[in-house]
Amino acid sequence: MILWTQKAFLEKNHDEQYLFGIYYGILLVMALYNLFLFFSLWDKSYLFYSLYIIGYGFFHMAQNGFAHEYILPTLSNFTGLFYSEFTYIMIFFGLLFCRIFLNTRDKTPIFDKIIVVFLGICILLIIIIFMQPKPLKKQL
Repeated sequence: MILWTQKAFLEKNHDEQYLFGIYYGILLVMALYNLFLFFSLWDKSYLFYSLYIIGYGFFHMAQNGFAHEYILPTLSNFTGLFYSEFTYIMIFFGLLFCRIFLNTRDKTPIFDKIIVVFLGICILLIIIIFMQPKPLKKQL
């Protein structure tokens, strides 16, 4: 545990915000670049990789609290659900990217079947998380 003075905490927080901005900016540029490649070459692996990067970015934003702070401030009760959702969305698109990029359907059919099972599990978990009862907001 670290005790900070107010000035030291604000300086540290400002530096962290700056570094996180650079980090998320790099993720955004990577996603846009791969989307550009997808629309130029029409190769599905670039689309799935771009969606993986977007899911990865939102996963980290939910983990670090930026999704609640900047993107969805009115939905504070759903922060835990978004963290879980983006975990499985990230895994789903990562598996799709691996499946297309490595061409597992033709080269390793057994491994491809395992990936398909995991894709089905991810879809099932995403649906289950969406179907969870939504928490009620406390009224003051």
